[in-house]
Amino acid sequence: EDEWVLSAIADQAAVAFEKIHLNEIAAIAEKRRKEREEQFQTLYDSPLIGLVFTNPDGQVLDANDAFLALAGFGRTELAKGAMRWDTLVSARHPASAVQGMPRRMRPFEAELIRRDGRRVEALVGIARLSEQDRTLAFVVDISAQKRAEASLRLLSEVSNVLIGTSLDYSALLKSLAFLVVPRFADWCAIESIEEGAMIGQHVAIENLSPSRVEGALAWRRRFLPDPNARSGIAEVIRTQKSQLREEIPDTFLAEYACDADHVSEVGQHGL
Repeated sequence: EDEWVLSAIADQAAVAFEKIHLNEIAAIAEKRRKEREEQFQTLYDSPLIGLVFTNPDGQVLDANDAFLALAGFGRTELAKGAMRWDTLVSARHPASAVQGMPRRMRPFEAELIRRDGRRVEALVGIARLSEQDRTLAFVVDISAQKRAEASLRLLSEVSNVLIGTSLDYSALLKSLAFLVVPRFADWCAIESIEEGAMIGQHVAIENLSPSRVEGALAWRRRFLPDPNARSGIAEVIRTQKSQLREEIPDTFLAEYACDADHVSEVGQHGL
């Protein structure tokens, strides 16, 4: 009888120890789960990495603030289900189709199409969450890096032009205008200024559309820059200080142009 009692006590003790062991394992697992959640939340809140969750059809289910800012969308559009992955990524990239992708893909470069139509160079990584039937995309803006690479290439090309150029400065300036388009602008015009002159001499022009070059040249010959203008070439000549304008409002054209016909011609040629 004593042996039976002792055996029962031993069994109960073993069960108790097993429960303690299981509770310890559960506590460790819960701690690790919370740590992973905290780590992911830190990543989710990061302003440097965009995170996007999509369903198998490509509809965006959730995205962090970094991605919404990069794509130019707000929480309202996200809540309405108005965001789709295949319209956010250029169709010529494999990232535009989330269906049929492997569980994980090596990061690759793609073009993110913003809400306003602008395109942003991005590094994209894809991971399928099979249990949740979702796809997680990591998006990093690499536009600055791409611009830096393009600038270095341009500087290298300019150096080659300067080293191999002839003594004809007009040919040199035409080569420089050719290098600028379309890397930095749709068109480029270069003016040569003689010492003491108030108006420059047009020496080079490049445009994305060759058919528009003759029209721009005719416009330049017809409307010489106003030497008294407070904007544009005349102001740069007078102050010897460069100007950088991200936008060209109508007020600028009115200041730059000589008269109403000049303004109309400027708009017509996209200058």
